[in-house]
Amino acid sequence: MDGKTQIRPVQTTCHLRAYQSEALTAVRDAYRAGKRRVIVSLPTGSGKTVVFAHFPRVLKMKKRLLVLAHREELLLQARDTFRSIDPEFQTR
Repeated sequence: MDGKTQIRPVQTTCHLRAYQSEALTAVRDAYRAGKRRVIVSLPTGSGKTVVFAHFPRVLKMKKRLLVLAHREELLLQARDTFRSIDPEFQTR
C-alpha cells in the first residue's frame, strides 16, 4: 500500500480495526488494478467476515458475492454480519 489511500467505511455500528482497514484497502487497490481473485488471510477471530462484508459497498460491486463455509452456522453468522453493516443486504 502507498500509505495515501484512505478507506471511508460505510456508516455502520461496526468499527473497523486498523488491520481490517488495511486489508480492505489492499483488496480495493487490487480490485481497482483489475484483479478479481483476491485472498485475505487473517488469524482466527480477527474479523475476516467483517472485512468481506464491506466488499460490496467499498468495491462498488454490482454482481453477486459468493460465501462458502463448511458449517451452516458460519453462513448464518456471515449473513448477520452483512445485515449489520448493510440493512438492505439480501441473501438467496
